[in-house]
Amino acid sequence: MRRRPGWVRGAAPPHSAVRAAITQAEAVGVFVGISLFAAGVALTFTAIRRHVFHDADSLDTAFDAGGHVSIVLFAVLSIQLKTYAPGAKTFLQVIHARFGNAAHLVYCGMAALTSTLVMMMLLLGGTAVLRALVTGLTTEMSAMLFAALFGGYTLIGSLGATFYVSYFNTALIFALVLTLVVEVFHGNGSDHVLGSADRMYDLLNCWPAPAGNRDSSFLTFYSSGGLIFGVVNILGNFGTVFCDQSYWQSAVAARPAHGVWGFVLGGLTWFAIPFTMATTMGLAYVALSAAQGSPLLSDGDVAAGLVAPVVAQELLGRAGIFAILLLVLMAVMSTGSAEVIAVASIIVYDVFQTHLQPFRDDTRARRSAAGSERPAFSCAVHGPYRAYQERLLSYKSWSVVWVSLLSVPLCLVGAAVQLNLEWVYYLTGTLISSAVVPIALALLWDRTSTTGMLGGALGGTACGLIAWLAVASQEEGGLSDFMASTGRQMPMLTGNLVSTCAGGVFCTALSLRDSWGTSAAERAAVWLCTRDIDNPLTPAQAVLEAVLYCDAQAEILSKLPPLALSRYGTPPSPLIHIRRS
Repeated sequence: MRRRPGWVRGAAPPHSAVRAAITQAEAVGVFVGISLFAAGVALTFTAIRRHVFHDADSLDTAFDAGGHVSIVLFAVLSIQLKTYAPGAKTFLQVIHARFGNAAHLVYCGMAALTSTLVMMMLLLGGTAVLRALVTGLTTEMSAMLFAALFGGYTLIGSLGATFYVSYFNTALIFALVLTLVVEVFHGNGSDHVLGSADRMYDLLNCWPAPAGNRDSSFLTFYSSGGLIFGVVNILGNFGTVFCDQSYWQSAVAARPAHGVWGFVLGGLTWFAIPFTMATTMGLAYVALSAAQGSPLLSDGDVAAGLVAPVVAQELLGRAGIFAILLLVLMAVMSTGSAEVIAVASIIVYDVFQTHLQPFRDDTRARRSAAGSERPAFSCAVHGPYRAYQERLLSYKSWSVVWVSLLSVPLCLVGAAVQLNLEWVYYLTGTLISSAVVPIALALLWDRTSTTGMLGGALGGTACGLIAWLAVASQEEGGLSDFMASTGRQMPMLTGNLVSTCAGGVFCTALSLRDSWGTSAAERAAVWLCTRDIDNPLTPAQAVLEAVLYCDAQAEILSKLPPLALSRYGTPPSPLIHIRRS
């Protein structure tokens, strides 16, 4: 197999970008169909929770799920969270209870930054693919369609509905990925370029691999570039899981016994989809480029995430374009809705409830209930808190709306400064992975101190950024060619490694210094404040009894709405609000 004459590797190659094959009317029809399905699921779920279980206001903690979590090791922390803080709705509430306002605000910022980066990657990649597939579609319209897609049904169904829709999305993604795999390795037809592993092998042997691959071949595991990408990928994923409230809210919604299996299966799913998709489509892209004699895409299109669309189009034509469109919509809808709920939860539970207007049993809550359209709650014990919860739910709904709307300018800003998916993906670990070890130690280690938490997050990120820029300045072009120099693998690898390691070292060293000389009893007492993170409508004591014991009473408790628990001898927990300076 010979390459096309006149093309020299390293020069600007001829390429054929993805050819838009879907009209705007067809794209809108697909969006509307998926939106109606998601809205129907959301409405059904809401009706079941309200009329069958009578606890539609407790959706953040009442739903039993766990498969949405994507890292198996996260199961350990989720169990710790349910054990030490069964009443918490965010991991940030645990940080506030243990380490006070300063650490809480810093980690709120880290969590918000994580959700921002994930949403930006999601929208940059999604809009790039959508614009390539649909004729005449602009970035602005793509961003607004995505915001309406995941914002609408999230507002209707909240956290519980997103689980059901995510199950459907994952099943559809698996079906589409398997279809593409079969087409690449077993497709037939007179004009089919691939179709077998032997044909793939021959074509891959005809195309020179990047520097760092053994024998300049793609058919090897000895690849320095692949190793660097793997390390950066692992470090970045630890950051986007441990610091992302969307994963913690799945842990909050899951019972420990069921959640562990959900986390394991979720981790396997997380591995299977990107590994199969990236390996199949990436090798198919190289093989098709070898068959053509030149790359199918420019380097910019590859960085924007257009490899899978161009391969699907080359192999399946118009059907392949629709398959990729569905894949993108399923991924954006699931992840986008999770991030919207995550940010809304932080705003309501960690900003408003914790700092701006914590609950107090005063006339303010009663006036709010009496002045609303709904009747005031008459329960002498829980009435004021129920009114307070009603206001929180209203604020959360508005937060979902505003976060969804703000995703549009976020995407437009990223596109305006010419950020691409690859650059943002590589940088994520440098910015947030410094918080991975401190967050883990906050739930696993009783010696962890406030200074250690602050030093780990802030010091690790600062060291990572300095190392990233220092190595990038030594690259060709230096920092004057900022995007190119900082986006190369070695600067990104250095930044990720330094940020993660420095965060862990600073947190451990400072915590050991601060806890030196403390007794075992003093250290054990730190978990008392996390157990006081409670909701009197769903007391942690009753939750633990229903989860950990298998007697008949616990069986009954697990099936009752929260306010009926007191009939079975479970007294309401006191209204305790911990505020530590």
